[in-house]
Amino acid sequence: MEQDDQDWQHRWHRLKNHAQAEVRRGFLPPFVKGHRSERLLRIVYLPSFEDAVGWELFEVREGDTPASVLAHRTTWRQEQDLRSFGGPQDRLAALRHKFHGDATEPTLAYKSVTPHLGLVRDATARLAAMQVSLRNPSAKSMGCDGDSYELTLGDFWVEVTLRWWEEPPAEWSEAGAVTKTLLEHLEGLVREVKEADNA
Repeated sequence: MEQDDQDWQHRWHRLKNHAQAEVRRGFLPPFVKGHRSERLLRIVYLPSFEDAVGWELFEVREGDTPASVLAHRTTWRQEQDLRSFGGPQDRLAALRHKFHGDATEPTLAYKSVTPHLGLVRDATARLAAMQVSLRNPSAKSMGCDGDSYELTLGDFWVEVTLRWWEEPPAEWSEAGAVTKTLLEHLEGLVREVKEADNA
């Protein structure tokens, strides 16, 4: 039984690591005929026991003129994958079903919304005004459970990522505030779409 649990934990962590990599990888840049797109930022939200979410914001341009902003969400249905496992034997059987050799098959879902342009402009302006030192941040936090956040600025070729657990260090407080504001706005749009679909 102990060996089964260890096997399950090993396989689960492999699945989790692959799923989180897929959440970070997200979408390819959206293609709109006659336009080009540039990724403004990516937000990754990794709670301990809920679905992991990655948001990417793309600016779509017509020539040199910004035309719109699109937001794409990649979600790993972590809770759904976990619920598919019962006792140790059942969990192992379910995990083995998800594995083909070294490959994993996490349950992923995708959604696109159009965020409020003014809010996105304000958020990117606040981030552009930040000054971040490359030395180690002052706050050192750690724990077993909790929420992790990642904020990446850039468009694939050149990018910088800030990553923190629960609360960002004081030097990154503005990045933490902007991240939460954008997450609340984007998830609110998803809820509105879902409610409209169910109406």
